[in-house]
Amino acid sequence: MPAGRVVTWSTSPVGTFTLLATLLGLGFAIAVPQLGGADEPVHVLRAWQVSGGDWINERTGSVELCGGGTDRGPTVVGTFPADLLDDTREIYARGLLDASRTGLGPGGAADAWRTIDDPAPGGPACNLGISTGAVYSPIPYAGSAIGVGLARIVGLSTFAALLLARLGALIAYVLVVRRAVRRAGSAAWVVAVLGLAPVAVAQSAMITADSLTIALALLAVVLARHAADPETPLDRHLLIEIAIVAAALGLAKPPYVLLLVMFVPVVLRRRAAGGVALAAVLVPAAILFAAWSGYAQSIYVPLENPYDPTAVTNDGYAYHDVDPDAPLRFVRAHPLDFVAAMGRTVARDGVEIPRDAVAQLPWRPFASAGAVAVVLLVGAALVLVVAPDRRRRARSPGGVARSDAFVTWGVVVATTGAVFLLAYTGWNAVGAPRIDEFQGRYLFPVVGLAALASTHRSTDVGSVPSTRSATTGLAIATVSALAAFAALRIGLYWY
Repeated sequence: MPAGRVVTWSTSPVGTFTLLATLLGLGFAIAVPQLGGADEPVHVLRAWQVSGGDWINERTGSVELCGGGTDRGPTVVGTFPADLLDDTREIYARGLLDASRTGLGPGGAADAWRTIDDPAPGGPACNLGISTGAVYSPIPYAGSAIGVGLARIVGLSTFAALLLARLGALIAYVLVVRRAVRRAGSAAWVVAVLGLAPVAVAQSAMITADSLTIALALLAVVLARHAADPETPLDRHLLIEIAIVAAALGLAKPPYVLLLVMFVPVVLRRRAAGGVALAAVLVPAAILFAAWSGYAQSIYVPLENPYDPTAVTNDGYAYHDVDPDAPLRFVRAHPLDFVAAMGRTVARDGVEIPRDAVAQLPWRPFASAGAVAVVLLVGAALVLVVAPDRRRRARSPGGVARSDAFVTWGVVVATTGAVFLLAYTGWNAVGAPRIDEFQGRYLFPVVGLAALASTHRSTDVGSVPSTRSATTGLAIATVSALAAFAALRIGLYWY
């Protein structure tokens, strides 16, 4: 190498993201035991339902369940092969429970793989409770449902179906975020870093409603940012893409539909240049969101406290004394109490919330002492990508309008409040002084929105500082190393 030559990061953001997200996602899909993701046993049942075309559920009273038990209701149940319950119980016990308690085998994730060549689940159809998953539309399970459907068609084992469901979720996540990176323009590296954040790439390989929701949220923000540029024509192809993404986001996890508010200033500013058409394609998304939200509310059944009555955790406010309607009435009557509950929650959890917003995993391989380091490393990676953009003081006519910035930060605040509100009213006691069981990963789409709000558009490619390649490479390496380290630690722990 010639003396004085500087090595730069020249790989495209699209290719870099696609390769690393796929490899890291596969690492998590293998390292985390099947059914070991957050609420994965519930999401598996919903993905199984969706794969068979059972998209709409009903709330019922007393019903007989698989295994001979009875749920007195109210509840929501789905119909599944009787063997599916036994198979999932065995996979969970082998992979996640102490071998001395199960007597099934040596225990650990490797032991659960012994069931991969078992027969496909059969037996008579019976009922299993799916109340917590029934409220989600089929959209967040698109990738997982395709994987499960393929396994059902071929006649594979339950374990193989779970593995294919994870791979389907990973593929869906990579494709959607890849599109976001491609559409992001000068912010492509920012989106690539966000898509590789440990919390995002770990969720991407799980059977969950979060994976595709995160991807759709990033793509929606990128499209709003793209459409806000007056030099971008609001042509038919862009409008169709926005319509599809908006509708899908409206049918994903509820709070993040607020991200579509970012299109409002675009509509107002560009009425004569496609703004009216843009407003028209957003209307169906709003209608779909309202329709599904109303339906989900009608079948929602509050979670019962899953803890042992003698456990200390039973002293919390989550999963008991929850009423489907009373919490919202309480918040409307006592809004300051809700704000105070948010403050107490943040004060109690401290650094856990920002850490988990970027690095929450199915199992936490980071000691509490390392929580600050994780947040600082991921934050530094984002800053390294955002900082070069902020050097451009003389922006082109395609730069960010000040009104867009106000709207964007308003959406950040509103979405954060909506996420806390959903947790406060959905599974905490009415009037609780704090919010228990709040998970920081719910805030990752807000982190992505804030990161993109900190970047600037520029049509002058030549204005990119010479240090951009090096800093971007360091950012990508930092975030990817964290995710890889997490997957490795999980694998070493469970295998």
